[in-house]
Amino acid sequence: KIKAIVTKGEKRILLQSATGSGKTIIGSSFIKDFMNDNPNSKVMFLVNLQVLVGQSFETLRDICSPIIPQVLHDELNKSPDGTIYTADPKGRLLITMIETYLNTMQTGKNKLSWPKNWIPDLVVIDEAHKATSIMYQVLRDRFPKAIILGMT
Repeated sequence: KIKAIVTKGEKRILLQSATGSGKTIIGSSFIKDFMNDNPNSKVMFLVNLQVLVGQSFETLRDICSPIIPQVLHDELNKSPDGTIYTADPKGRLLITMIETYLNTMQTGKNKLSWPKNWIPDLVVIDEAHKATSIMYQVLRDRFPKAIILGMT
């Protein structure tokens, strides 16, 4: 259904489903299809908690293979299963937290770097019910052409 909505030209989609119903798996499957249908596309996957970085990494890695998710985070360096994270801007799939991403874009806020010309075509927001802060508005304004899929 998400793919059909995007095909109709909608750019703002909200997936609402019960806790434990598989939103990350549904979102990951959509990301895989989106990236396969759009071979030059880039996807940003936003989480709001550090623990979700690892969980999302493992799910996206398994479902979106052979695409390897990149992780932009200044404190986490490996997944729960021990996989070392990479943050290669040549990657097409980025997992990060909104605070980490915005701090990285503001020189001196952290020690990370990420190119300003890395523009996602799709932004997926996990726990979208918490995405009402000004930081998310900054992100929406920064990427006005991106499709945004919120999951809650």
